[in-house]
Amino acid sequence: MVRLADHLAREQCVYPSPLIGCPVVLVLDLPEKNRGAGLALGRYYPIIIENEDERAELNAFFDAERPAMVTPDLLDHQPTAFHSDRLIVTRYTPSRPGWPWISLFYWPKDYRAAAVGQGLSMARVLISTEK
Repeated sequence: MVRLADHLAREQCVYPSPLIGCPVVLVLDLPEKNRGAGLALGRYYPIIIENEDERAELNAFFDAERPAMVTPDLLDHQPTAFHSDRLIVTRYTPSRPGWPWISLFYWPKDYRAAAVGQGLSMARVLISTEK
């Protein structure tokens, strides 16, 4: 049996919310053998956490004993509880040296609706990053 807390989620950095009402971002530095080509940040796996209930749910997910490793995508496709009629851009500063800077975008419903059928999907995922 394995726990993600002992392997995939062992190295992590918490990015506090830069604005009131915006989520916290937890970034995992995945072990080399668990990195896939599809990771937007290369070796890093970001998780957007909107409230304390989600943080508790994620911690329980990391601590659960399981027969094999699984992708830590528990919150990735849950709908956001955040709503605005404006485009919101936030810049997250890492709380530890050497970790990437993150820009997170919230797209209003009209913009998300325009993307349907265009090969784009909107989920709680990172849009862009910089080092």
